[in-house]
Amino acid sequence: MQALLDHARRNPDANRNQRKRIFDYCVAGLLALAMELASALALRAAHQLAEASRCEAAELEKQLKPIQKEITDHTFAIASLLQEGSAFKHRFWRDFFRSATDRLENAAKDRLPLLLLALLVLPGYARATDTPCVVVAVDLTMSEETAGPDGKSGLEKNLDAVAGILAQVPAGT
Repeated sequence: MQALLDHARRNPDANRNQRKRIFDYCVAGLLALAMELASALALRAAHQLAEASRCEAAELEKQLKPIQKEITDHTFAIASLLQEGSAFKHRFWRDFFRSATDRLENAAKDRLPLLLLALLVLPGYARATDTPCVVVAVDLTMSEETAGPDGKSGLEKNLDAVAGILAQVPAGT
């Protein structure tokens, strides 16, 4: 570096770029020296902190175990809360069907003697009727007035079907 400074002093006519380059080299050298000094100071401070932290490491290790246990407990709590919805739904439907079948069984047990008594006492009153009851309803809306491909409207087809049903019913019905 000294050689560059001597060269610049001997040649005052050196161009401006060469002087700038020499200045840049000097600044870079000073920056490198400053970085070396800073790293040495940082290394010294790190060694001092390492000695002080050896005592704190054991204490921090003791504090770490309860924190890890607490994290594990929270993880299990979150997992159980996530599954709580489906477990509740399963328990609800199980209890619902259990109570419904229990009520049906109890009702059947309570009413079974009455049903048996009714079947024994009332068989003479239970008989089929001989006369059928026929109810016919015909669609009279405007939608039934359109004629199909055979030239008959829906209303005419319905009336023909009613006539066929009434022809098969016994008289007096």
